[in-house]
Amino acid sequence: MGAALEQLQLRLPHLRRVDVRGASLEVAIARVERPETRVCRVLEGNRVVAHPIPMDDPPRVTAFLDGVQESRNVAWLGVVPLVFGRVGAVVRARVDQRLETWSGAPRTFEAMYAPWSRLPQRDRALVQECGLRTRDVDAGDDVPNDSHPLRCMQDATNAVKQDREAVERDLAAEYCDAGAGTLYVDGGLPNAAAVHASSAVVGVVKSHQTLYVSSEDLPTVFGLAAGERSSAFAIESRHRPPVASWYLRLRDARDRDPFWGLVRIEVPASLFERFGASLADERSGWVAAERAPVALPDGRWDTMAYGIRNCEEFLRAATLR
Repeated sequence: MGAALEQLQLRLPHLRRVDVRGASLEVAIARVERPETRVCRVLEGNRVVAHPIPMDDPPRVTAFLDGVQESRNVAWLGVVPLVFGRVGAVVRARVDQRLETWSGAPRTFEAMYAPWSRLPQRDRALVQECGLRTRDVDAGDDVPNDSHPLRCMQDATNAVKQDREAVERDLAAEYCDAGAGTLYVDGGLPNAAAVHASSAVVGVVKSHQTLYVSSEDLPTVFGLAAGERSSAFAIESRHRPPVASWYLRLRDARDRDPFWGLVRIEVPASLFERFGASLADERSGWVAAERAPVALPDGRWDTMAYGIRNCEEFLRAATLR
């Protein structure tokens, strides 16, 4: 990317490069989602209650999927920031008690993100001629042409996030289509038909900006002991097929805040309809079995599987150099 920018600077004298050292835009201008609660239809009984789950089952997960992203403001064209974004996703599969990259290589994507529709067409063409893919992040006609540059950067990081999710989705679908084994996805289930038709995939959500229970049921979720799950509930969205979900406490939260060791699990809704509570218990056992080895020194070790940490380390070494 550096060589391409040097070439571009020779061809675009008005382009101003900037020092890219320091925090990525994901850190520097992070936009925190507003926390909210959303009441969902309970799938087991009428109220959310605690259910014990098996905690000592042997590992059943065959592979882990995770993705990473990084965005940096690398130059300015007048008052418009140019953001270089990289994303990557990988499946790391267990082979002879080691984790190896499934299907040969991670999936990656990189581009120069900017509101290109508001810039001279020649500028975009020159960027492309220098070997850089471009991605338009103009928010639409409702945004004035003199919109704040930080808004442009936020739009760019949102576009990078969308591209990361697309790479993860396609890789998850490819793995599920191949029938290569059981898959542990970091985060919610991607919007892919092959994923939601699979009987061997589980999504594990570590963050809780949205809580999917009522205020009356929240004490039950916060009160889960290690080795207990909540009743399952349905999450429906316009953006993907419905899923069945529930909360699971992986580690003892005594003397900790109530989110310690708490994850939310997702499985395809159609699968839960077939197997019900037994599926929730079994999939909870899959996730619980990944408590060891511990994902230290990552600060999220209370909820992160070692296989997911391995994915992140591999991707940062391979794609975010």
